[in-house]
Amino acid sequence: MNYINTLADASSEALSSAAVSLGSFFFVWMFIFVLIYALAGWMLFEKAGYQGWKALIPFYNTYTLVKIANRPRWWFILIIIPYIEVFVRLIVSLDIARAFGKGKMYGIFFLWLLPFVGLLFIGWNKSIKYKFPNHNDPFVLGRDQDW
Repeated sequence: MNYINTLADASSEALSSAAVSLGSFFFVWMFIFVLIYALAGWMLFEKAGYQGWKALIPFYNTYTLVKIANRPRWWFILIIIPYIEVFVRLIVSLDIARAFGKGKMYGIFFLWLLPFVGLLFIGWNKSIKYKFPNHNDPFVLGRDQDW
């Protein structure tokens, strides 16, 4: 009987050790992704004419992305609402892709589905320029033009 209890204790210790190991691994990778996303956002914000530190503040970075996409400020409220947020983020991603001279597929795949990749690419690529420097003029975007 003592042998069975020892085996159960060893199994429990191994399982908890594996859980801690997996949790630590997950934490490290999530930290790396958050760092890449923050760095990418910083570079994108500076390229769009905003201060880079705004990318580090939760919610304010989303508000600034809405402004970079040249959408009305109240769209930020729509991003906070569950389920509606998915569609609004898609539209904002498409507008950001357009603002930097990229197409619809880039907006969908690299700014909506994999934002840390798309933002990083736009931020680091010197040849990509922000097309809508006047943030206050709604006619700069030219909504009547086709993609």
